Amino acid sequence: MPIEVQLFTTDYVLRGHIENDGERLTDVLNLKNEQGLVLLDVQAASLHTLGKVPPMRMAKARVEKNAITMAIPIQRDLTHKSMFRKANRLAFEVVVLMPQFQVQGVIHLTERMDPRKGFTLRPEDFIPLTEAVLSFAPNPSLIMRADTVVFNKKQMLMLAELRARPMQPTTTGQLPPQPGA
Repeated sequence: MPIEVQLFTTDYVLRGHIENDGERLTDVLNLKNEQGLVLLDVQAASLHTLGKVPPMRMAKARVEKNAITMAIPIQRDLTHKSMFRKANRLAFEVVVLMPQFQVQGVIHLTERMDPRKGFTLRPEDFIPLTEAVLSFAPNPSLIMRADTVVFNKKQMLMLAELRARPMQPTTTGQLPPQPGA
């Protein structure tokens, strides 16, 4: 079942569908035996001329994973196959600086984040953030919101914890308590 995604590279934004075999976008991106993604029904636009020049349209394209800065699933992730989904997680509000973007969101980790170590001990290359707000650095008034953004840790310029969230550990996949609920 294909899912619609938006992929960001340093200079381009691509939108299309990928085959995911029921996996979450994060899991598809972290598959080590696949170095690229095949996108179907693709639209590609330069970040430098976004909104000024119509996007190129292609039936099919391959994108190398190492070129992907960030990825956003367009429809809500309702899959349940991740092997990490049942682990208890702590939530931390963070800011991540990526090429062209500043991203604020919530990272869910099994242990306290140590900024000195970063993600060097983690095997995955693509890390999800929830409740994400993206600011385009060349035009900070251009702001996007997304339920989930998956960023490439190899392209990350900086990650910093903004503040600890006042919430109990949650099981990933469950919504955190809502204010006033």
